[in-house]
Amino acid sequence: KIAFEERAHVAVGVYWFHYFCREKGVLGEEAIAEEFQRIAASHARDMIRGPFDLETRELVGLPKDWFLPLAATTNTTTNTTERGR
Repeated sequence: KIAFEERAHVAVGVYWFHYFCREKGVLGEEAIAEEFQRIAASHARDMIRGPFDLETRELVGLPKDWFLPLAATTNTTTNTTERGR
């Protein structure tokens, strides 16, 4: 899950990743997802584990298409959101 306090941190990371992609000429959502997967696979493949709070990740701009293909477990999703924390 993404803790309430971490949401802004993740959103800022997504913003800067989009900036990085634009600077490299990586355009379009599919190409950006592929770039994320390429980088994550080479630096953090074993660190991407579920379950994931997909709703909250989407809310802060981190689409599931970026990380689910690299997920280390088969139990990777949950659709609950931490509210009020």
